[in-house]
Amino acid sequence: MKKVTAVLLTLIIAVSFCGCNDSKTTQPVSKTAFYFDTVVSITLYDGSDASLIDDCFAILSGYESLISRTIPSSEVSLFNASAEGCTFSEKTADMVKAALSYAEDTDGAFDPALGAVTSIWKDAIKEGSLPGDDIITKALIHTGYGHISFECR
Repeated sequence: MKKVTAVLLTLIIAVSFCGCNDSKTTQPVSKTAFYFDTVVSITLYDGSDASLIDDCFAILSGYESLISRTIPSSEVSLFNASAEGCTFSEKTADMVKAALSYAEDTDGAFDPALGAVTSIWKDAIKEGSLPGDDIITKALIHTGYGHISFECR
């Protein structure tokens, strides 16, 4: 039994010194961009193909062009500007359905319909002050996922 224990211990030590790394060292590759009014950083730790990060950013750009509330030509901006609503592409409709589902699942902790409140905070940050409670309260009356009516045809 002592021989088996000694052999196992020797093997464990030998394997731990070998490691799982090959001889070439790969440095992580990171890129940062700005989408959805936020800074997005993507890091690729195997460093094998940095163009994958560009592909990820292209996907984000495509989604942003559909659902950004700050891009006037996006489907969501057109919806927000319309009194009657509008027709979404299938991709946008799927994202809106998912966002509303997340809002319901989290009881509003995630709420995709707080644009007016977000704008108030952005303005306050630019001015270097906090928004007043009365301003936020007024904005909250007209925001929230419960105000969105969504129908698939």
